[in-house]
Amino acid sequence: MNEPIAVSPVDSLLAQYCAGSLNPALNALVDAHLELSNTNHRFVEELESLKGEAVLAMPPAVIAHRDANLAAIFGQVPDAIESEPECAILPAALQRFAASDYASLKWNIVLPGIWQCKLADAPGMEATLYRIRAGRHIPEHRHEGTEITLVLRGAFRDGEACFRQGDIAFADNRGNHKPVAEPGEDCICFAVIDAPLHLTGPIGRFLDKWVNRSH
Repeated sequence: MNEPIAVSPVDSLLAQYCAGSLNPALNALVDAHLELSNTNHRFVEELESLKGEAVLAMPPAVIAHRDANLAAIFGQVPDAIESEPECAILPAALQRFAASDYASLKWNIVLPGIWQCKLADAPGMEATLYRIRAGRHIPEHRHEGTEITLVLRGAFRDGEACFRQGDIAFADNRGNHKPVAEPGEDCICFAVIDAPLHLTGPIGRFLDKWVNRSH
């Protein structure tokens, strides 16, 4: 009997992206990942190719007013493309999602050395930018669901794993974790969660109600 093929969380996320099944926040996260890193470009291109082959295999369908619709599409004048500043911290995908550039973001302090800027908050989807001072620990916490984090600037370490600009990190409800920003540069991340998180440990339990209320 053949062993099932293990699929990494990142590969699964990218497959959902190509299938068009991600929520807007995660779709923006993957778009930004592809802007920042070349690591998964080929994988996404291959998935998109398979998707295109599936479309070609579908039986043809009659499109009402085909010629008129095509004429209208090709007759449109494309919008001017504004160049992004080379030093922009937010990738273009996240600027579109936030409807803001980095300089215009409104930050709130969560704990000393940790700031957040919430971009979306809906049932099953909370999207937040975090800035963590270099060398600062995130308090130990656990998740009720899944947290997917994209590193935009700097780096952080979670256990033995280190995540740098363009990397995607996953955390779930299988245990507590205590990420720490690497020395030298503040770490800026974009995180999407589908359920609340809770601080743990003696101090964490004391602060948990206050932190969650500030959300």
